[in-house]
Amino acid sequence: MDNVTHSLAGLLLAESTTRLRARRTGEEPSARFRGVAAVSSVIAANLPDFDLFYTGVGGDRLKYMLHHRGHTHTVVIAILGAALLWFAALLVWRWSATARPSRKNARWLLTLLLVSTLSHLVLDWTN
Repeated sequence: MDNVTHSLAGLLLAESTTRLRARRTGEEPSARFRGVAAVSSVIAANLPDFDLFYTGVGGDRLKYMLHHRGHTHTVVIAILGAALLWFAALLVWRWSATARPSRKNARWLLTLLLVSTLSHLVLDWTN
């Protein structure tokens, strides 16, 4: 799959998560939660393709083919990447809002990032 498709999947998952959260908790999520969810979900949905940074862009095609969909496209690395991205998102949230996100928001965001990152593996598996 291309990165546009992964990005759209991340946006779809973010919107679905905010609607599911609103339905389950009975309260609309804040605009900050919606924004952080959308941006971090798009990044998470593209996270496994960050192997391009060490395989090189436009370099040796054989090296690219041997390494792409390698380490970064495993479940373990996807989960670790989602956890690191979650931590970074919480830091940015706190830095920009001068207030911590609630535990409920943090849990919903972590779940979203895990699902978004793993969606990349599922979408790549289908093609």
